[in-house]
Amino acid sequence: MTTTSQKKVRIIGIGNKARGDGGIGQVVAQAICKRNGVPEFIEAVEGDRDREQLLDLLEQCERAIIVDIAEMHMPPSYVRAICGEQIKEEFRSHLSLEILNLADTIGTARKNGVTTPVTLMAVEPCDCSRREGLSSILEQKLEEITDHVLNEAVSPKSVRRR
Repeated sequence: MTTTSQKKVRIIGIGNKARGDGGIGQVVAQAICKRNGVPEFIEAVEGDRDREQLLDLLEQCERAIIVDIAEMHMPPSYVRAICGEQIKEEFRSHLSLEILNLADTIGTARKNGVTTPVTLMAVEPCDCSRREGLSSILEQKLEEITDHVLNEAVSPKSVRRR
C-alpha cells in the first residue's frame, strides 16, 4: 500500500543491451522486477533513449530515477546519484551524447510543465562494444548496483557518490 510518505517512484532503466554495459539500465530494471521484497511504491520499467517515451514515463509518476551509463572517468561499476537539473553541470567536462540528450529531455519536460523530480543513477561502464551482455565486472556488481538504485528510491539523496 502506498502511503503519503511513500509516493510512486518509477525506476527507468534505459540503454542498449546490444552495446554491452550500455544496457545496464535495462538490466537493473529487470533485476528489480524479479527481486522479492521491493516496496509496492517502486515500479521498474525498461526503456530506451527515445525522447517521447521518456517524456511519457516522466509524466506518469511522482518521482523518477533513470539508470544509465555515464563515462565519469571512475572505476567500472562506480555509481553516482545526480539530481536531473544538475546533469549538465556535473558532466560539463565530459558530456556524452547520451547524457546531453537526457539533460535536454528533462529540460523539455520542465518546459512542458512536467515537474516530476528526476535523479540520474549514473553507472561507470567497462565495455560498451557491440555485444550482448554486461562486462564481467558489471555482471559481478549487478546486485550492488541494484541495491544503490533501490536505496535512492527509498531514501533519496541530492548528489551521492560511492
